[in-house]
Amino acid sequence: MPATIAIDDALYARLEGEARRRGQSVPELVTDAVRRVLDDELPPSSPDSPPAWVGMLRRYAHNATDHSLAAMRRSIAVGRFGGDPGADP
Repeated sequence: MPATIAIDDALYARLEGEARRRGQSVPELVTDAVRRVLDDELPPSSPDSPPAWVGMLRRYAHNATDHSLAAMRRSIAVGRFGGDPGADP
């Protein structure tokens, strides 16, 4: 479905560069990015939904046993430094 969206000039320049780097067109890259965001989202009504800020830490927070700050810190320490998950970061 064709769509028109407004994108800041500087952001669009970055988007074009990334599309070239990946060997994709800008519409293909935008479609992939939107699909990834929508597929990764948990429904807001889910009782197991993590707090919104967890998304920013997704790269490191996947080892967390719960959504507490202490669990996130332990997971980040493991992800970044390969540390002991039981150790205090």
